[in-house]
Formats: sequence, structure tokens, C-alpha cells
Amino acid sequence: MEKTKYGYVMDKRVNYREVIKKELDMLQFNNLKKSGYDAVVVLSAEEVRVDGENGQRIDVAIKYLLSSRSHSPLIFLGTVEHIKNLEAYIQEMNYKITILFPSRRKYESTWTQIKSLVKFLERHSFDNLLIISHTYHIPRISRYCKKYIKNASYDFYPVGRPVDQEDKIEEEIDKIFRYAEKGDLPLLI
Repeated sequence: MEKTKYGYVMDKRVNYREVIKKELDMLQFNNLKKSGYDAVVVLSAEEVRVDGENGQRIDVAIKYLLSSRSHSPLIFLGTVEHIKNLEAYIQEMNYKITILFPSRRKYESTWTQIKSLVKFLERHSFDNLLIISHTYHIPRISRYCKKYIKNASYDFYPVGRPVDQEDKIEEEIDKIFRYAEKGDLPLLI
């Protein structure tokens, strides 16, 4: 056992990087319910337009909502610019879905998005969430959720295949190590 400078104890016999990668393998076998979620949550990516990763996440959410014939809302966490672009996209495509925006910040990070979601959940009654993001992002999101979301259950919908996101997976694992050392999130779930 080794103590880090932040006091986090790590067992040298455990390959934590491989443990986290195994979580990604398990995501691929996650049996999602076809319906029954109170809301579908999308955490925005860095780009602000509805293309790239944002477009993929939003399209997966909309397809899920439309195919499940759910009247559940889409909870979208992003910046003011993200929201403006999403509203224009929804109007242009003429989608008939309800979208809720827990915050309208100038800047967002995964941590601020989860904190905004937690505050939103404290004021609104959503017990069962489907959280959509790219596969590489879910291990960190799941740790934030474990630490901060106490009054709702949640499942994750991974966008994309791990094999296509290997570099980003490695970056996210490094972030998990760094944030776990500071005590911002748990290393293991």
C-alpha cells in the first residue's frame, strides 16, 4: 500500500487502469430498459454546435426518447452557447420533445454539470435517470454520480465503441487518478 501526497491509499498490486477499462467492457452489456426513465440526461461535450460529440449524444437521446414513445424530458447540461444551438436544432428538426436546462453557465465541466444536475434533482422529482455520454466519459461520470447523486437511480447509455476511443479513454483514466487523489471522486465504484 502506498499513500499519495493527498493521502489516498493505493495498493501497488492492483492495476487500477485495467480495473477501470473492465468497467467499459461491462457497459457494452448493460441491458437498458426500453422505457421507464423519468428523464434522459445529456452532458455536453466541449464543442458548442450540435455536431461532433455533442451531436452524437443529442441524436442518441432524441432517438431513444422517440423510439420509446416516452414523454420523459431531455435534461441537457451545457453552456449558454450549447443551449442556444440545441434550441435552434430542435426547432429546425421540428422535434416534439421537452427539454429542461438546469443551468445556463458561461463555462461547463463534467464536475459543474453533475453539480448542476444534483441541484436540479433536489428541486424536481426525477427518480430514475438515463445518462447519455460517450463511452470514454462514463467511468468518470459514474464516479461523480456515485459521490453526489443520492436520491435518484441512474443507468448509462454509452455512445460509441471503446476501440474507437482508446486515446480518450487513457486521458479519462488519468483524470480519474488525478481527481481521486484530490478527493474529488472515488477511485473505485
